[in-house]
Amino acid sequence: AKGLININTTSEISKVEIYNTLGQLVNTVTGNKKEMDLSALSNGIYFLNITTTDNLQSLQKIIKE
Repeated sequence: AKGLININTTSEISKVEIYNTLGQLVNTVTGNKKEMDLSALSNGIYFLNITTTDNLQSLQKIIKE
């Protein structure tokens, strides 16, 4: 990813937490946003912890270039 990423899900998103490879929380976005701007983050590997309103969670790895 370079700047914007799209999250494809049929469920409504309640929050997305972004963690670095050290496990540190670097950003939290609340609300049903399916597009996120990662341009403020440094290049590297990040993990998105996506939580839906149904309390389902998905952990996704992304590489910011």
